[in-house]
Amino acid sequence: MLMPPQGMLPETASTHDRTHAPKRLLQDCPMSLLARTPLIWMVAAVAGLGAWPAAAASPTLSQQWLASGEAPEHPGYAFFQLHRDEPAQQDQARELLERLQRLEERVGTGRGPRVPEGTPAAWRGQLRAQVDQPGRSHGRADPAGLLAAPRHDPSLNLIRHYGHCTPPTWVELWTLEGVERVPWEPGMSVSSVVRALPAAARRRVDNAALVDTRGQVRRLGVAAWNREDAPLPPGARLILEWPGEDPDGVWLNEHLPAYLGTRLPSDQCTVLSIQVRD
Repeated sequence: MLMPPQGMLPETASTHDRTHAPKRLLQDCPMSLLARTPLIWMVAAVAGLGAWPAAAASPTLSQQWLASGEAPEHPGYAFFQLHRDEPAQQDQARELLERLQRLEERVGTGRGPRVPEGTPAAWRGQLRAQVDQPGRSHGRADPAGLLAAPRHDPSLNLIRHYGHCTPPTWVELWTLEGVERVPWEPGMSVSSVVRALPAAARRRVDNAALVDTRGQVRRLGVAAWNREDAPLPPGARLILEWPGEDPDGVWLNEHLPAYLGTRLPSDQCTVLSIQVRD
């Protein structure tokens, strides 16, 4: 467990002393101590975040990373899953599958959006394959990101699992012809990928959603009149919006990208369980 350098706070400090200790830190500490104090502890103390006894009683994810010595090699592919988020994600997955089932029935009878008949089934099959895989909550999970934003550094007792992934060799495309993982290439972007799609895969599509490796969703125009661009890193997902005003299609456009943001950005991930000691 990480502990502050000896001498940062008196062991017998009262509550009043601890409250005012950060203000006295620079003037009270000898220069020899300041010289050997890691910057992160100095910043935490001056910011009033140096309540180490409380942190010890409720360790955080950043402390777990640093204490374990297993900091992720690729910070953008680190993740954690909160206990409270899993039930909502499961409910959302069920709703998405039901909506795709209804779309499949309507497209098959000619009453749904004008897309290839097999598209809803292809989307549903890919989604079902990902539902039972470990998920993640939104937020940075790498040590640097957590230490830079302590209020978003979750306590271990709130976490179901955490871990990190190896960047894959693909990007995942959800188009009007189905779902495909294409090989990632340096310099790959949204516009270059969309231009390379067959006409049937993007016909009448004006917008798309980009899910990055941390699960953040960005909406972009992909038609000639509103085209925007963004890089596509390995493990990103690009979802073309369903055209038309079909209620289930509109709902999918809104909710599917957010759900895919809870899926891991690679097939090669290390999932670590939490063991909180009493």
